[in-house]
Amino acid sequence: MENYTFPPIGDMEMPADFPHKAVFQRGRPRHEKFDDFWRKHPTMDPAHRAKLFAPFDALRGFDFAVHKKEIAYYNKIVPGEDELCELSRRLSILHACTKTARMARENHVHARVTYFIPCSDEDNFAYGLKGRYETAQGVVAFVDEHAGMLGIGAQKIALSDILAIDAENGLFDIDPESEVS
Repeated sequence: MENYTFPPIGDMEMPADFPHKAVFQRGRPRHEKFDDFWRKHPTMDPAHRAKLFAPFDALRGFDFAVHKKEIAYYNKIVPGEDELCELSRRLSILHACTKTARMARENHVHARVTYFIPCSDEDNFAYGLKGRYETAQGVVAFVDEHAGMLGIGAQKIALSDILAIDAENGLFDIDPESEVS
C-alpha cells in the first residue's frame, strides 16, 4: 500500500496523510432501487430539485430599488389661463355641493381627479424636479379652499396639484354663461 499513488484531487496529488482517503477511494455511493437507503431517501423529482437552485434575493431590497428607477417621471404640466378658469369653476361647483359634511353625504358627488405627485425618491434624478400623474376616483368629501385641499375617498389632494376634474353624473355640463344670469 505504501507504493500506491492516489488519484489526483483536482490538479494536485492526494497527500499521503489525507484523513478521508478511505471514503474517497470508495467513490460515490451507489444505491439500488428499493434498498433500505432508497426507501428512506427516495430520489427527488426534477421540479423539486430545481427549487433548491432557484435564485434568491441575496441583496435584500435590490429588486425594489431597480424597480423604483423604472418609474417614468414627467415635468409638471402648467395649465393655461382657460384651463385654470375651467378648473376653478369645477372646484367652486364641487365646493357648493360639499359645503358641509351633511351636504356631501346627501349629494354623493362621484368624481375623477387627475393630480400631480412629485418624485419622493431622494436617490432618483427626478427628485424635486419631476413627478408622475395619478387619477383618484370616488366620492368628494370636501373642498377646502382656505387650506388648499380636496378630499376624495380617503385621499387629500392639494388644489395646486390638480390637473383635471371630471364628474360621472354630468355635474359640470352646465353652461358657464347660464350660471351668471
